[in-house]
Amino acid sequence: MAGEAIVRVVDNIKAGGSDISLHSMHVGDSGATSVAELLTLNTRITRLDLFGCDLGPSGAEALSKSLIGNTTLNTLWMGKNMIKDQGATSLAQWLETNTTLAKLDLAQNAIGPKGVSLIAHSLQANPSLKELNLSMNKLGDEGATAVAYSLKLT
Repeated sequence: MAGEAIVRVVDNIKAGGSDISLHSMHVGDSGATSVAELLTLNTRITRLDLFGCDLGPSGAEALSKSLIGNTTLNTLWMGKNMIKDQGATSLAQWLETNTTLAKLDLAQNAIGPKGVSLIAHSLQANPSLKELNLSMNKLGDEGATAVAYSLKLT
């Protein structure tokens, strides 16, 4: 079944499609690295769905690096993974330079106050982000305060 879904994704991209949906597939960090390579080669992708794909910090880091300079991606779903603070740090660095992402889902990623604070800080430099889901992470007082402060500034 996963093989068939990958074939559909590849066929969609070959046909000029702009979406990659690997929703709930066991992509893992090695698969995320392959997706990252694809993103550097294909600049038409506008929506990437990696919800529930068993991504960890190194997968998030690979994706973040590949998206530097990307001007087409506007929706990124990465909820229900385990990117933790380390992965959130990589994403925050990318978000500070990104100008096109409008929707980001990072729910249920075991992100703690440090990672949430870095994501929140990146919002100050990213006027395009309109929707951010950080639910079911460990925001703590520090993370919640950082998000509130960033929202006040934007």
